[in-house]
Amino acid sequence: YNHIPYFSESKQRWEILFNDAHIVNKKEIDNGFSLDINLKMDPFGAFDADVISKQFDNELVFFFTNPQKLRVLRIPIIPPGNMLCTVYAFLYEDNWIIYGTGGILAPNIPIFGKKAEVSFINRISTFCRYMISEIE
Repeated sequence: YNHIPYFSESKQRWEILFNDAHIVNKKEIDNGFSLDINLKMDPFGAFDADVISKQFDNELVFFFTNPQKLRVLRIPIIPPGNMLCTVYAFLYEDNWIIYGTGGILAPNIPIFGKKAEVSFINRISTFCRYMISEIE
């Protein structure tokens, strides 16, 4: 997932979705795989993530969550399992239909406000477009 560009509304420029991403452990499961990955993403810095990806004939399911606390400015803010991203794609006629959802259950911090929401939506949209390009 390295070098996926996304547009930062707050900075009005293109940024990298994950500054670094690498697989720590990969395990085959029915119709797919399970990954333990290490990511580096602003504003959280480096953190681990659990990924499950399954592919069927005309469907793809991708699920991502954080197994540990995430920190912002070195302060633990997001408890384990409270950052979620799900991508579901299926083939309809000759087109891939893709649904992406994601969210972070975190305390309401006024300094982040709407900025965090817009940033997260842009990141989910970007990741969905990346998944579409990988499927094709």
